[in-house]
Order: sequence, then structure tokens, then C-alpha cells
Amino acid sequence: MQNQKRNLTLQGMTVPHVLFLICTIGMISSSIYLLAHYFQTFYPVGLNEGQLCQSQGFISCDSVAYSPISAIFGIPISIFGILAGAFLFISSIFPSTKLEATNNIFTRVNAVGCIILALYSIFGLGHLCPGCSVYYVFSLLAAWFYFKHSELFNIDIKVSVIYVVITAVACSIVLYSFNAREDIQLRYKKPVLNQFYSFTDFGDPQYESKYRNLSSTEKFSDAPLRISVFSDFQCPYCQQLAKTLLRLNARYAGKLNIQFFFVPLDMSCNPNMKSPMHLLACKASYISACVPEQFAEVHDEIFGMGRGLTNQWLNERAKDLKVTDCMITPKVKKIVLNHLEVASKFEIESTPTMIINGKKVQGALSSTQLYIILDDLLEKSTKAL
Repeated sequence: MQNQKRNLTLQGMTVPHVLFLICTIGMISSSIYLLAHYFQTFYPVGLNEGQLCQSQGFISCDSVAYSPISAIFGIPISIFGILAGAFLFISSIFPSTKLEATNNIFTRVNAVGCIILALYSIFGLGHLCPGCSVYYVFSLLAAWFYFKHSELFNIDIKVSVIYVVITAVACSIVLYSFNAREDIQLRYKKPVLNQFYSFTDFGDPQYESKYRNLSSTEKFSDAPLRISVFSDFQCPYCQQLAKTLLRLNARYAGKLNIQFFFVPLDMSCNPNMKSPMHLLACKASYISACVPEQFAEVHDEIFGMGRGLTNQWLNERAKDLKVTDCMITPKVKKIVLNHLEVASKFEIESTPTMIINGKKVQGALSSTQLYIILDDLLEKSTKAL
């Protein structure tokens, strides 16, 4: 008889069963955390959101959140983690032979998926998400418990269809929530502005950078809207901010100046770095520093490479730009050091950091947050005239 075979969940709360339930709770909890991080990263409603797990080293939530594996057709993969944990938890509380046989296969498929994602994160992205890692561990343990304690192994069509239907409904709810979140962002205009204006007013940098992403006036301080960006070419959050700032061009053309300051988190040129981090950041800074007239174009090209940025690509781009000799000159290296000094005066401790009309804002704000802030600043400047 099939129900006489070794099983994990059909004999009451045995020790393996209880430990398995703990694993399912761990899967659910870590996935909820990751979903919250995804919401705050892409749909923040305050300037302090989106910073649940900021790190620019190997361990990083944001690097994974901004990667191609963070979502499938716009649906964050963390929702599938929540569902996987929930399916296993509920089927363990209300066990049946069909559920156990199906889940035995399901946990193994989930475990293989976790291994693939972990390998891609480590070797493809060069980063590992701690929240994801917790989910991977609990998923692998859940699969091990089934492998070790259950001989029931079969896909039940009815159970599978129920899982698929529940997943489809959950994904639809999540997509609807994202749309609602965008509306909420706009309704949170007041708290966003309150936070922004509560920041210390440092004023614009006295040292004007000749490296501009957008120029509306010859003199930086003459524009009603001014953003000084302190950034690193290998920082994933900086890459995200660079994409966001591109969206500002059409909306604020003729009213906004954006200047760039090199803050490479690279020991080879940054004396403040105590350990290796972004090994190509200094070289990327030197190349772009050699072409102030083409800076915006080169800036976008480098950030566009993302994780694909290599020493070979930089060497080839330097040859194309005819700056191979320029990039190793003391003059160019001095420019980067000058930018680092400016960053030090503003107590810049992480990238990206922006000085928006004198206010220091850390992190990669969303376009909605920036629209709220810049629209209000522009309105105030117009009234002052």
C-alpha cells in the first residue's frame, strides 16, 4: 500500500516533521523580507525607503534586486518563494498522500532552482543576496527532509492545478499592488518633501565639476535645479541612478544642471579605501575624465555595461577615444583626487550620493521621488522671481 511507505508528514508531529515546518516558515519569512525589499527598492514612498539591505561589497541585496533575475515578466521572484513555502507549510498542517507525493517532487525542483540562482548570483553578478541565501538554505533543507524521510514520489494533477491557479491569482494581486504603489508614491508628496527639506543644507559644491550629465546653463549655479552626483562606475546603485537621471532630461531641459564627481571605491586611486572593492572604478574614471566634452556619452556607455564591464572593454574604449596616454597622466589622476576631496568635505560615505540644491541625499532615488522634489524646488524658484 502506498500509504504504508515511509513518509514525512502523515505520522503526526514527529521531529523531522517539526523541523521541516520550521524550514517552511524560514522560506516564507525570508521571501516576505525580499518582497518588501523589492517594493521599497522600486516603489519607495519615502526617502528612507529602499535601504533595507544596502551594501556595495560581495554581500548585497540591491545588486541582485537590480539584476535580470529579480523578476519574471515584472513579477518579483520572491512571490514564488512565499508561495512555495506556503504550499509546503499548509500541506504539512493538513497532510495527505497526494500532497506529500507531489511536494516531494516540488521541493527537489525548487532546490535545483535555488542552486542555479545562487551560482548565477555568485559567478554571473559577482554578488550574493543574504536574504536570498537564507531562502536557499531553508529550501535545500526542506528538500533534504523529503528525500531522507519520504518514499512517496508522484505528481498529482489536481494538486498541481490548484498550485498553478493560486500562483496565477497571487501574481495578479502583486501586479495590481505595484500599480497601486505608484499612485501611493504620488500621494506621499508631503512626507517626501518634509524629509527632503529636513536635511542639512550644505549648499552646492564650490568646486564646479566640468563633467556634466546635463547642462542648462554655462555656470552650474545659475540653473534653478542643480544636482551634484557623487558616483562610482562599478556601483550597481549608481548605475540605477544613472538610468533614472536620464529620465529627467526631457522634463527639466533648460532648468536643470547635473554635474558628476568621481568617487571610485577602488584602492588604486582612492586613499580612503582600506580593502579592494571595485577594481575597475579608477580606470573607468580616468577614461571619462579625459573626455569632458563627451563625458555624458561615455558615462552612459560605461554604466550601460553593468556587470559586463571588463578591463579589456575599457582598454578598447580608451583606444577608440584616443585617451590611452591621457588616462595615465598625473593631471587626470589629480582630477579624481580633487573630486574625492570634494566628496570628503560633504562627508560622502557611500555611493551614490546627491547634492540637490544644497541638500545631501544618499541612495538611488526613484524617478517619482525626484519628480516630487524637483517640481517643488522649481515651483519655489519661480515664485521667488
